[in-house]
Amino acid sequence: MTIHLSVVRSQRFKSLLLYSAVAVLGVFLGFHPTLLSGFSKAQAELGDTRLVHYLLEHSFQVVVNQNYHAELWTPAFFFPLKNTLALSENLFGAAPFYWVLRGILPADLAYQCWMILAALLCFISFVILLRSLQISHALTAFGGFIFAFGFPRMGQLFHGQLLCQFYTPIAVLFIWNFLRKPTENRFYLALLFIFLQILAAYYHGWFLLFSLLLFVPIVLWLEDHYRQNLLLFLRRKWRSTIVAILVWISALIALFLPYLKITQTIGVFPFSQVETMLPRLASWLLPPQNSLWSPLLSKLFDSRLDPNQHLLFMGFTVFGLIAFAVYVVRFRPEVLTPERSILVKASLITAFILFGLSLEIFSFSLWKVIYAIVPGATAIRATGRIVYMIEVYVLAASLLCVDGMLRHRIAKPKFRSAIALTLLLISLPELIIFQPMAYEKAPALKLESELQASISSKCDVAYLVAAPGTGFYLQQIPMMWAGLKAGVPVINGYSGSVPAGLPRTIEESANFPTVVQWLSGRMQGRLCWVQSTKTSQLTPNIPVKSIDGAIQTQSQNFTTSVIPVPPNVPLRGFTQAIQAEVPPVIQANQAVKVPLLLRNTSLYTWLQTKEAPLNLSYRWLKPDGTIALDNGQRTPIPESIAPEETVALNAVVRAPETPGIYRLSLTLVQEGIAWFSDRGAKSFNATVEIVP
Repeated sequence: MTIHLSVVRSQRFKSLLLYSAVAVLGVFLGFHPTLLSGFSKAQAELGDTRLVHYLLEHSFQVVVNQNYHAELWTPAFFFPLKNTLALSENLFGAAPFYWVLRGILPADLAYQCWMILAALLCFISFVILLRSLQISHALTAFGGFIFAFGFPRMGQLFHGQLLCQFYTPIAVLFIWNFLRKPTENRFYLALLFIFLQILAAYYHGWFLLFSLLLFVPIVLWLEDHYRQNLLLFLRRKWRSTIVAILVWISALIALFLPYLKITQTIGVFPFSQVETMLPRLASWLLPPQNSLWSPLLSKLFDSRLDPNQHLLFMGFTVFGLIAFAVYVVRFRPEVLTPERSILVKASLITAFILFGLSLEIFSFSLWKVIYAIVPGATAIRATGRIVYMIEVYVLAASLLCVDGMLRHRIAKPKFRSAIALTLLLISLPELIIFQPMAYEKAPALKLESELQASISSKCDVAYLVAAPGTGFYLQQIPMMWAGLKAGVPVINGYSGSVPAGLPRTIEESANFPTVVQWLSGRMQGRLCWVQSTKTSQLTPNIPVKSIDGAIQTQSQNFTTSVIPVPPNVPLRGFTQAIQAEVPPVIQANQAVKVPLLLRNTSLYTWLQTKEAPLNLSYRWLKPDGTIALDNGQRTPIPESIAPEETVALNAVVRAPETPGIYRLSLTLVQEGIAWFSDRGAKSFNATVEIVP
């Protein structure tokens, strides 16, 4: 007995050593720029990588910081829009791991460790799945390596949310065990892990649920015994099953209510946008740059499409395993037990259906039907991410077939392990990215700190004008981080969607009236308008000094102007200059057009706002100066008029009904505030005879 326990412990130690070695190898290959730089370099880039980190840090601040300026579902970007978290992944199911790390590490280091931990969790969860299917340790380690550290996952590290698939293998395992032998606990755990996967990463969760809607019926179709067991379970446990499903659906509804609310504001992705991201055949052969096959296979891809959304290459080793699984099912079924045979067939069929549904050939794809009829599909833009779910099924099926064949043909476990490890060694060269994407953290953090200092303690809201020379969206992220650290909401933002009414290009970014219009009616306070010191004007023809109440501060790279919002409620210095051609004689009650020139003689830019719009109007005065007719018709002025700028207008003027001699007084009026002429501005006056 003692000898037997010693052997078991020795085998367990060797297995643990194998898994640890493979995991360490995977971490090094996937994250060697981070590790070799001593964590001074971060993976992978300054766009989505920093956004995912921002979302995790936001949730951490909500949990631990009582004075945090934002709400859980409304991180303070795209301010003052509500539910902005629903524009991206919320990462709630993966965030607690970051919170623990963040409690002991600085934010940037915590995120780097979180990425490595997420990959390790994918490795562990897939190992649990394969070992539960009684696949050998060596093949299990190989499968965990491919799933966690292979392609396409490591090729898309710039989409950090795609690391969060560690609940999927466990959910599939519980579903499979439930179909084999239905029990309440297995059913509850399957629902729990499906929900956790949706909570951790919406794309992975949705594709998991969608694939299970195929996988479960296929299993029941293949095996009558499973079908009978399920029906018997439902007859006996129908009440608890219905309650569990209702609770699960209620939790999903609660989770997605903010998404439904934001959809009412911004709409859903049009299929024309989804269509550009549908996988093509060449997408499945597109490896990441700087990998073994990249120089050869990248030539097959359509350069008009965004390659970052089509990196679906899993490696020729995986393709070979899939072909081997098909061969075993077709020609060597005897190497599989009946139970394994069902799982292999169901997994392969599910994977091939997912592949066919998402594929676009000759501008045709069945995904258009899925987009139209399946709930939640309209939120799926990057359809190619279905590859991660396909990989779960094909790896499980393929490794079951390899394991079955090795057990059938080779008696000694050592030889079987040697073949499995050989597979790992064969796959390594094509899964290595020789120069992965990475950036130095120090310059990025320095830029964010400078922006943070530019807006701290003096802003109610801040906005950064995008400067030429750098991508528009890459300039939004530093300002979002600066706002988070300074406790100041920002109008800038970066996510899966951009709300209508906000700038979307560098050219639009400097449009001051657009930004003011975005805030109009939503807030009053101090706007920090931040721009590069290389830019001399806020916008064309609107110098900084012309903004009402602007206070300027300057740092090494940025000029910050603190501006009241709305900037002209009320206007300071009601001054104007009007020249007009008024007919000397007008018929009573007749409406005439009066051409005029209006010049802004104040020191401030006139801007239109919803609260207090500017219009040109008039009064009819009697010869003694008393008002005969007040509140004449309004003529709107342009969106903005800079100091000393002159605009031409055609004012519509209606004559009094009573004939006589009158004086027409033309002036601006700021609605709800004052008539310019009542604040000392010189109006244009002309004597007019009103005739019958």
